[in-house]
Amino acid sequence: MGETQWILSVGAILIAFKCLLIPAYTSTDFEVHRNWMAVTWNRPIKEWYTESTSEWTLDYPPFFAYFELALADFYGFLLCEFCIFLAVCALYSFRSPRLVERIPKKLRRSGREACFVLLATLQALLICDSIHFQYNSMLTAFFILSMYFVDSGRMLMAALTFSILLNFKHIYVYYALGYVFFYLVNYFHFSSENILGNVPKAITLAIALLFPFIFSLFPFFHVDGIEGLQNIATRLFPVSRGLTHAFWAPNFWALYNFTDLCLYRVLSLLKIGKFEAPTYTSGLVQWLLSDRLPFAPLMVISVLTAIELTVFFGSLIWHCFADGIIEITWQKATCRLREQLIRDVTYSVQTVDDVEDVQIVAGIDTSASTQNPDMVYVSVSFWKYPSLEHVATVSDTRILRLPYIPQYLAVREAEVMADFVRKVISDRPDIRPDVILCDGFGQFHSRDCGMACHVGALTGIPSIGIAKNLALHDVYETVGIDKKATVDKFVDSCREVHKSNKAVAGYIPFDIVEPVKLNILRMGGSMSGVFVSAGYGIDLDLATTISSRMLLNNTTCEPIRSADLESRRLVREYFDGNDKNE
Repeated sequence: MGETQWILSVGAILIAFKCLLIPAYTSTDFEVHRNWMAVTWNRPIKEWYTESTSEWTLDYPPFFAYFELALADFYGFLLCEFCIFLAVCALYSFRSPRLVERIPKKLRRSGREACFVLLATLQALLICDSIHFQYNSMLTAFFILSMYFVDSGRMLMAALTFSILLNFKHIYVYYALGYVFFYLVNYFHFSSENILGNVPKAITLAIALLFPFIFSLFPFFHVDGIEGLQNIATRLFPVSRGLTHAFWAPNFWALYNFTDLCLYRVLSLLKIGKFEAPTYTSGLVQWLLSDRLPFAPLMVISVLTAIELTVFFGSLIWHCFADGIIEITWQKATCRLREQLIRDVTYSVQTVDDVEDVQIVAGIDTSASTQNPDMVYVSVSFWKYPSLEHVATVSDTRILRLPYIPQYLAVREAEVMADFVRKVISDRPDIRPDVILCDGFGQFHSRDCGMACHVGALTGIPSIGIAKNLALHDVYETVGIDKKATVDKFVDSCREVHKSNKAVAGYIPFDIVEPVKLNILRMGGSMSGVFVSAGYGIDLDLATTISSRMLLNNTTCEPIRSADLESRRLVREYFDGNDKNE
């Protein structure tokens, strides 16, 4: 049976079952909705939220009032909530990419169909809508639709749908705080370099949220001005029903009313004074004044509530975001301090004055899991120099516990890599390298201290940075944007030299700035190649000589390439799995 047949079959069964429940028992909410239909059909729009002939006054947002008007105009549309609910459930269960991603591929279609049936035939909603006589199925459908858009990464549509839901039933405002924090974490990106980049996102999000409110409230503002909006607010937030709104709200004022009720019982038994019986649970719109305990003025209550929410909201934001901001600021400061110590050659390091001192060279690289970027494999590949004979490759898993900070990659990876190198050397001192080759730059860096410098200083072993790509925006930042034209001309000349993709004797010094901190062994047409910069404990000329002898076919540095391939293989095998086995 295809997806369309599933939807039609289940929908037909549900509509038939719904028709069978028409003569069943209904609560007083049936009278509520019947009165709302009468009000919206017989009264002008300016009187919808002031009409009080019946005790069941209209107290839902305008979209629901328009819905009641549609029901009054098209009574046969009464079952529409199920149609909408079915359509949305089908959309969610059949199309949501993450809903069934953990289910084996052979079972995913059955999983989607089962999810559709479970959502569409939810017994609680059937009973609630038929006996309590509410339209919760339709409202739940809007909420599920919003969740579907969130799951699909369509954040603006999710916000628009939730805003529409709020204009149908304002009780869903309880979910708003969750939406706020979800969007702060997943939609906006807060960093010192990208604050202004959030402005267009904030504007489009505000438009998506405000459009349903404008569409909902403007007709009332048009016919009755500000007073029309005030009438809606009075009905939607009826403080006159009591701060506990009958017996539903388990808040502080419920305890306050309970204490007042206990005092009433005790004083009545002791026959002390005459008090009217409290009517907290009547549910009717009426003023509820406490005769036993002091009655706090409504403005005082509003101010206290606002203060409480502000403190709570501020505390939540602080715990969710301030810790990260403080941590990033602290890690940046620590990194800059270490870099200053590295530039001052404070860390001890074994000396390498000539290629004759080099017998073993190690290449180090990491690969992260696509499922969890904090889980990485670190691989170190050891090679004899200059014979380029492979000695050993050692790998292990590590967890990156610090966040990624642009231009501060060493904060996240340097200590992890250095600790692993020290452990390998401790376990196997016979393969202690004389030089470490790192994937990335060394002294050719905007702060003259790249990843290779950190690894060399932390391990006490001379290090060389060998990068496979030369991003021009990083070059501009390193040498200064005023030298952009000179850099572009230099890059074009290097491409001309290496355009044949054949071995070229020697290297090209990046001598745009003095002193020279980068030598180019090879450059391709797309800024890829072999770019050498000294790390820690070694000069650039010696680093270039060693690196040139570790190239395979004049294209790649074999120790780094070997470590990279091994770490990638292990990540695929143990972290990300094999898609063919799904």
